[in-house]
Order: sequence, then structure tokens, then C-alpha cells
Amino acid sequence: MANRYWVSGGTGSWSNTSNWSATSGGARGASAPTSLTGDFVYFDANSGTGVSVLAATVTIVGLDCTGFSGTLSIPSGTSLNVAGNVTLSVTATYTGAGTFTISIPVATTRTLTTNNAILQYTLVNFNGSAQATAIVTLVGALNITQQFRASGCTLNLNSYVVTCGLLRPTGSVTFAFGSSGTSAIVIPTGGGANNTSVVDLSLGSGYTSTFSGTQRPTLRLTYAGSVGSRKVVDGYNLFDYIWFGSDLSNSLALSCINLNLSNFSGSILMASAISVSGDLTFNTATNWLASGSYGITFNGNGTQNIDTKGIGLDCAVNFGSATTTGAYVIQNNITLGGTSRTTTLASGTLNLNGKTVTVFNFNSSNTATRNITFASGKIIVGGTASAWIATTGTNLSITGPGSIELTNVTNTRIFDGGSVVYSGVTLLLSGLSTSSIIRGSNSFFSIRNTVSPQTIYFTPSTTTIFTDNFELNGTAGNNITITAAPAPSGQVTGPNFAKPSGTIVCSYANIIWSNAGYTGNPPGTGPTAAYTSTWTTGVGTVLTPNQTSGWTKSAGTSGFITFFYP
Repeated sequence: MANRYWVSGGTGSWSNTSNWSATSGGARGASAPTSLTGDFVYFDANSGTGVSVLAATVTIVGLDCTGFSGTLSIPSGTSLNVAGNVTLSVTATYTGAGTFTISIPVATTRTLTTNNAILQYTLVNFNGSAQATAIVTLVGALNITQQFRASGCTLNLNSYVVTCGLLRPTGSVTFAFGSSGTSAIVIPTGGGANNTSVVDLSLGSGYTSTFSGTQRPTLRLTYAGSVGSRKVVDGYNLFDYIWFGSDLSNSLALSCINLNLSNFSGSILMASAISVSGDLTFNTATNWLASGSYGITFNGNGTQNIDTKGIGLDCAVNFGSATTTGAYVIQNNITLGGTSRTTTLASGTLNLNGKTVTVFNFNSSNTATRNITFASGKIIVGGTASAWIATTGTNLSITGPGSIELTNVTNTRIFDGGSVVYSGVTLLLSGLSTSSIIRGSNSFFSIRNTVSPQTIYFTPSTTTIFTDNFELNGTAGNNITITAAPAPSGQVTGPNFAKPSGTIVCSYANIIWSNAGYTGNPPGTGPTAAYTSTWTTGVGTVLTPNQTSGWTKSAGTSGFITFFYP
């Protein structure tokens, strides 16, 4: 191994011995650095301002360009491989369609001192030969205009910023951001053709990021224009993405920590499922476009703030997973799922934070620990057959005050409550739907309808508790019908209602059961006298089948309203 100094002064070929010396500014004619000789190469103030053109792929043990003001050109089909430390010069030009590689053949640390130089090669590659302890440490900001690839190594940003046109690692890579609060990866490219790839983590596996203190694993996409679109493929939950610009559409297959679109006024197009383990933040002009059956999952273990500025997520939305227990805090009134997709609470706490969340269907049927905190908020459900599904209500807790409103106007709405205590929650039955089915032995603060007529079915052999008001009311000529589904048979017990406090108002109502041809009777007039103590009209009128006068619970009677099916 020897030292070699570029002394051409003009444009010359790397392989020409007349361009090399054994000393700085010394006599020409030293052997050219090659893969066989393994020399340490210097370009310095005595090297001139000309162009050194690599003629073939070469490996050297180190590169020092301190004081160099010329050009180091790596043409297409060639690669300059440096197996040691590298020092660049801000006054030099580094260009060409070839590859610049820092190779780390053993488990050690290599230092790249950039001095704010710009690498304009088609590919800049840090290759650690799949060794986890192979480390490249930056001294200065790293500026790469095209593709940057790290492979089988740790990239220690060391408080600095990496800027590149395309981040495309391979193998197993750790991005070490440190603790300074100033490190970041910045990608300014965009515009031109649609789907300009800016992040592609599809070529390897085992990617990780480390950070501490005030530092975040920040990846900023800073293109500020509105032409074309950008493509991101990243399924590793490594980075906080901060997005700029106003592109017409951006194609995402993404798993990230925080997704910050507060500076982005374009359109996000889902190219695959998206997961966010931190906060989601929109600009008031951000447009979220669903594609196919793709959905977004919030799957962190801490608090996740969902701040879309009121812009809806027209896709399936999932809160939690089998392995996470986050708290998902809604910051704005929001519509989830559009007009056909389900919103799912799989685990953790959904905190409405006093906001209104409108969904198509809502599902939380599993055994994971989960909670819905309304904090005076509301969930509006517009779906039908699966409007609210919590069939398996094990470990589901509800904290009010708040309300759940069923609003579909065309078909039967099903509320399968899972026999859960909906503490402090009012169930609102809105919309001119033909019917609503309430399943399970649930407990509500109150129940109320806002329109009539409609039929409300409860499940036989269940007890529904209302800790405050029971208000199911029709109007003259538009009766409310309260009955059971499925229709009981034989001696099956009908729906039971527990009313420990509050008031009961049930006007213009048909209380109907059907068994052995006996139909249409209000409670208190059934074939067995045991039913007579529960309801009276409050006006001294004898109850008759299908009566539509006002009904109220009489003082001193049982706290239970019971409909039996003999």
C-alpha cells in the first residue's frame, strides 16, 4: 500500500500513470491506484482544477480531497470503492453516472468528512457487507443529488442532515439519529413524471432506527411544487415523515411513526395499507384518496393524536392491533370509512375528546382490552346490517357522557352491543329507517328516537338497563313499534328492561309480541295477571291493544318493564 496524489492539472484518465505522483505536487509517473495496489488517494491544492476520469472500477483504502478544486468523475459502468475514511472538499465537483461506494469489509467504523460537498453520482453506496457493527459516521452534512443506498451497516448521522434524491437501502441497515435534535434525512426531489420514487425500502429487511432525547427519526420530503407525484414504499415504521408540496397525487405504501402533512396541500393516494404508530396531522387542504380495500391502522403503544383538520379518511380505519395498546385521541370532528368501509377498534383507547366521529360501520368484537372514552363526544353510524358490532364485548369498557346515533334511512340498522355497560351513553335512533335491532343485555344512560315511524327490536331473554330516561315516542299516525327479534316461541322469555331511575315516556307506541296467535297488546294487558303492575297510561284509561295515547310509568311500580311471551 502507498500514497498516491493526483497531479494532472488538467483532464486525464485515472489509469494513466502520468497523472499520479508519490508526493503532493511531486514528479509524475507513479503507478495508478488500482484494486490490486490498494492505495490511499489524495486530491489536494496541488492537483489543479482539471477532471480526473475513472477508467474502470477501482478499490482504494482511503480518499482525501482536502483543498481540491477540480472534478472527480465516475462514468457509467464504473465504481470507485473506498475501504477506509473519506474526506471531501466543498470546492470540488463530484459527478458522473457511476457509483461511489464506501466499503467496510470488516466490523469497524469509517468516517465520512463531507465539508458540505455535493455528490452528484448516480448512486452513492455505503456497503457494510451485512455486518451490524460496520458503521459509517458522518462529519458534516451529506448531500447526494440522486440515489443513496446503505447496505448491511449502521449509518451514524452524528447530528447532521443527509440529503438525497432517492433513499433506497438494501440488506439490514440501522439509521442512528443520535440525540442532538438536529439530525434528519431530507429528500427534496419531486415533480416531473408521476410516481417519482423518493423512498423505497422494498429491497432489504431488518431496517431499524435509533434516537433519543429531543431527537426524532425525521424524514422530510421537501419538494414544494405541484407537478407530478411522489412514491413512497416503506413498511418498517422507522421514521417521522414530514411532507411538503401540493402534488396532484402521492402514492403511499407506508408504515411510519408520525405522519405530518401540515405543510402538504396536495393529494395522498393509498397504494397499499398504511400504518401510523404516532400522530397524524393534516393541512386544511390535504386530500386523502382511498384506493381499493386499503386501510389505515393506528398501531402505537402511546398517545396518538389524530388531527385531520376535519378532513375525512375515506378508507377502512383500524385503531390498534393484536400487539398494541395505544390511546387514539380525535382532535377534530371527522368522518371515517366514507360510505362503505368499516372503522374498527381492535385494542387500546379511542378517545373522542368531545368530538363527533361519523363512521359507516363500527366494529369492536374481540377480547382485547379496549375502551371508548366519549368525553361528551358522539359516534354517528350510517351503516345498516353491521352498523355497530361488538358481539364479543369481553374487555370492552365505555366511558361517557356521550351518544351513539344510528342514522341510516333506508334499511334495518343492527346495534349488537355485546352485553356491555355503555356508561353515560345515550343511544339515539335517527333517520327514517324501517327498523332498528338492539342485541345483547346492554346498559345505557338513555334511549331516544328522533323520528317516527320505526320499529325497534330487542333480543328475547335479554335485559337492557337504562340508568336515566327511556324515551321512545311516535306521533299521531306515526307510531313507534317495540317488539322482539327473532320472534320468540313457546315459553321463551321476551326482552326485559331495567329502569332504576329517571323517567319513562313512550307515547304513540305499539308494544307487540306474537305467539300462538296473540298479538298487539300493550304491556299490562297480557293473558296473565302477573304483567299488570308494570305499566299504566297515567290518564286512567283502560289499556287496549294497539293503543296510541301517552304512556308513562306509574309511581310506586316495579323498576322493571317486562315483556313476556307465553
